Amino acid sequence: MAPKKEIAEHLSKILKSKSFEKAKSSQELLKYLVEASLEGKDLKEYTIGIDVFNKKYKDGVNDSKVRVAVYNLRQKLNQFYKNEGLNSDLKFVIPKGQYLVNFKTVEPPNQQAKFIFSRKQRFTFTILFFLVLAIALIPVYLSKDKHINNSYFWNAYFEDEKSTIVYLGDHFVFEGPLITNRGGIIRDYQINSEDELDRYFQDHPEKLEQINKVNYTYLTKQSPICLLELSKLFFANNKELELKLASQINLADLSNRNLVFIGSYKTLGMFKNVFYDINPNYQVSNRELKYLNRLTKKWSTLNFVSQQEKTVDYAIVSQIKGPNNNIITFFLSNHDIGNIATVRHYIHNLKEEAKGEPFYFTNLYKVRGLERTALSLDLIQSDTLIVDLNSAVWPE
Repeated sequence: MAPKKEIAEHLSKILKSKSFEKAKSSQELLKYLVEASLEGKDLKEYTIGIDVFNKKYKDGVNDSKVRVAVYNLRQKLNQFYKNEGLNSDLKFVIPKGQYLVNFKTVEPPNQQAKFIFSRKQRFTFTILFFLVLAIALIPVYLSKDKHINNSYFWNAYFEDEKSTIVYLGDHFVFEGPLITNRGGIIRDYQINSEDELDRYFQDHPEKLEQINKVNYTYLTKQSPICLLELSKLFFANNKELELKLASQINLADLSNRNLVFIGSYKTLGMFKNVFYDINPNYQVSNRELKYLNRLTKKWSTLNFVSQQEKTVDYAIVSQIKGPNNNIITFFLSNHDIGNIATVRHYIHNLKEEAKGEPFYFTNLYKVRGLERTALSLDLIQSDTLIVDLNSAVWPE
């Protein structure tokens, strides 16, 4: 076993790493397990629950809490050794089904290994390549595009001194067994965040050893298409755009920037409570959208349809007032065609019909398409938002 001083230094390095800096519970658990392992304690699940989680842990009631916490700790250790700890000559290993930490001395990777991209890096470089390519082609497309309109809708962005961030809704994924009896990336419509996956583990602890978390997400085709359309518009008006993923939302951006969010309802993330608090007349699930019909005063239900040759999507465009008089616009849909259709509509076709429309509003559209290509866009309902209510919903 490595000397205690070396183990302590390595522990300190792990706790200060990006993989652990925001995971206080994993930090405390790792420190406890390392100390207990050095002392040769016989660790039991209940003992860890009492020592680490204190009164939050009750034997026989939250019996999966420790297993989920140790599972998350293993995942973060794996992430650390794939990144900051790649060249470490000491490695902390917690074998599956155990709680004691093994302190392994390893040979550093050879130089050739430095040139081998991980799956995450290949995925990231692919996405970045297409996004950069799309932005690089803006001047070319812009010189051919004669139909970009500067409607009241976008002028609010261009006339404001605040910078603008575009958030692209990225989907949460994890690794696990597929129906092909092989492993791969899984997208579960009911699990849209790490917290939701942890809650699933607490209900199904038997799945802990079958599923692995990954530190990347994925984007659908609406992202590059909508980003290209939006970039052309802002480029034509000498305004810059900053790009972020929805999983990277920073609450500080909500108060000092203008924002455009483009994604599916499932990718709202930290924006979810804000959007539905401001729009209480809308409810969205995996298969349907419910809205309070302004004419009948009753709730109406719209079903999403996705077949090989037919798609019916219901998209929402909502422009709201932020906490610092900034502008925040949501383009939301269930399928790609919904957002592609509304973004193009608001850039190319909005100018004439915009007269008299309220500045802060929520519009609901029906989008029909074939083979995931939009063919028609129809307005179902338009609601004026009560601006005075907005200040109460923003997180501090």
